[in-house]
Amino acid sequence: MDQKEIKLMLGIVIPNALAIIIISSMSFTMSQNNNIVWVGIVSLPLLMGMISQYYWRDLTLNKYDYIKYHLLNLAVAFFWSWFLIGRKL
Repeated sequence: MDQKEIKLMLGIVIPNALAIIIISSMSFTMSQNNNIVWVGIVSLPLLMGMISQYYWRDLTLNKYDYIKYHLLNLAVAFFWSWFLIGRKL
């Protein structure tokens, strides 16, 4: 693997791993406070996008490549959401 592929993979794996950790920690507090779920719906995708951009900032990608990798990141997030907590679109 070259450096570009490693950075692309890190831009997908790290944000999704962080999202899994945040969602699992939120599941403990959801029974006590339902407002935290609404905060997670907005802030978690923004945080994932910022982390992805942090890893992809040095790469020379055109706008279609960025869209393609963000859609791939979105598909991975939907898969984990479906697989771990049974959420649907």
